[in-house]
Amino acid sequence: MIRHSPSLINLYVTNVPGPEAPLWFAGARVRSAYPLPPLTAGVPLALGVLSYAGSSTLTVTGASSLAVDAVAGGARTAMLALHFPALPAQPGR
Repeated sequence: MIRHSPSLINLYVTNVPGPEAPLWFAGARVRSAYPLPPLTAGVPLALGVLSYAGSSTLTVTGASSLAVDAVAGGARTAMLALHFPALPAQPGR
């Protein structure tokens, strides 16, 4: 019999450095790229960061029982603060 214990991990983050120069596919310039971190057994939340041609993209993947929108909103605020430290994270709020 297999014994299951509670997971000690509830989130993982991956950072994938992409190419610094733009890529081309079938004659068209690739304008953006998005990471898609998979969920794994016992880990209900994953964040993926991918850099590509001078920009970064963050993707939040989560189980339906989690507040993924809240996590994504907090991550957006943090990333804006890193890129534009002199500007408010969410203007008008």
